[in-house]
Amino acid sequence: MKETIIKPEKKKVANLLRLARKADRVALGTTAVQNSLKANKIFILFSGKKDNRTVRRKRDELGKADVKVSYFFSEKELSYIFGRNKLTLVSVDDKNFAKGIKTELEKFKD
Repeated sequence: MKETIIKPEKKKVANLLRLARKADRVALGTTAVQNSLKANKIFILFSGKKDNRTVRRKRDELGKADVKVSYFFSEKELSYIFGRNKLTLVSVDDKNFAKGIKTELEKFKD
């Protein structure tokens, strides 16, 4: 049986991201995220690294667009969730999915 690397408290957010992926409402990878940013479609941005060059460069644009940047998952966890290698950036491009994910993320702010 394959061992999961996602902690139980993170599973609900991971499942929402998987559901958004099935609905084609996420952008995976740097290039796709940059395209979504240019099209003003990003509502939440997940970065697997705190020191991501793309996030650093676009921080001002992300702030103006009221985009939440989250470091909730590591690069390894993001890769595992979507079955990709070395996935560092994931954006949620749907307002309703983003709202549900933000609600779940608020539970971890304590």
